[in-house]
Amino acid sequence: MTNKNNDKAEKVKAEPAKTLVRQLYPEFTDFTLAKEVAADTLEKLKNLQSAPEKGILEDIFPSPGLMAGTLAVVCSTPSQGKTAYLANIVSELARTGRCVAVFLPDITAQDFMARILALRTGTSYRHLKPEWLAGENWSKIAEAGEQFSRSGVYFSQRTRMDTQDIINDMVRLAHQLKKTGLTLDAVVVDSLNYMHDDSCNNPLDLYGLRQTAQSLKLAVLCALGLEEGKRIKNGFIGLGDVRALGLDESHTDFIFCLQRPGFYDRSDLSMMRLAELFCIYSSGIKRSYLRLNFDYLTQAFTKEEPELK
Repeated sequence: MTNKNNDKAEKVKAEPAKTLVRQLYPEFTDFTLAKEVAADTLEKLKNLQSAPEKGILEDIFPSPGLMAGTLAVVCSTPSQGKTAYLANIVSELARTGRCVAVFLPDITAQDFMARILALRTGTSYRHLKPEWLAGENWSKIAEAGEQFSRSGVYFSQRTRMDTQDIINDMVRLAHQLKKTGLTLDAVVVDSLNYMHDDSCNNPLDLYGLRQTAQSLKLAVLCALGLEEGKRIKNGFIGLGDVRALGLDESHTDFIFCLQRPGFYDRSDLSMMRLAELFCIYSSGIKRSYLRLNFDYLTQAFTKEEPELK
């Protein structure tokens, strides 16, 4: 009798982790849970290798942070790190146990996931080579993927979308999560430039997106690419550059610009790791500025700490 009870206890103890994940974060139609994308990404990276693991970034969003009920837009010129920055944000939200919906009109969920695995393990995202990922190094990537697969990150399965699609899906997901006792905390979109609209309506309905964020009491963070020009190259980015793409700033709560000065001026090597995130529009909330360090290899953003005197 005792042996049977022990056997039963052992079976419960050995219950697969994936069963527990389904209990914590159920699967829903139109969304792919992080565990599935992580498994697929790990399969694609099976023959690659990582560098030593490094600490997870913290505090890379300007004060007052990602606020519930707000819409924030991070814009930059090409190759400044918008997608990498959003990957950093999603990684941090997942690490702190938040539920996040991710919409990717331009890239695949696997590519976005690869960025997260790179920054979580210190792997060079841009220079992944087959001979780099083997043995102990591969185990670090696999472990990071397994950890992330237990998070409440939901990747939209849509490849063509407009903001109305995003609104409908985030409302449905929020209600489905609520039934299980969970809360949708944030929505991340990369990026607004690739919104597609077959009905000839405005694909950038930021007003509706913001209203939905307020109604659901969650934070929405979107990326927007700016046209590169002489004025922007010299570090001057204003609302005019954003309006030129059809975005009405009054329909947002924050508009931030992300730039890496060293990307344009290669003469000063000390600037190559510097990134700046500054607010060019804020609806009634104090504007803010944040200096960040950017690791070109891992694409990790970290808050720049003041030098000790």
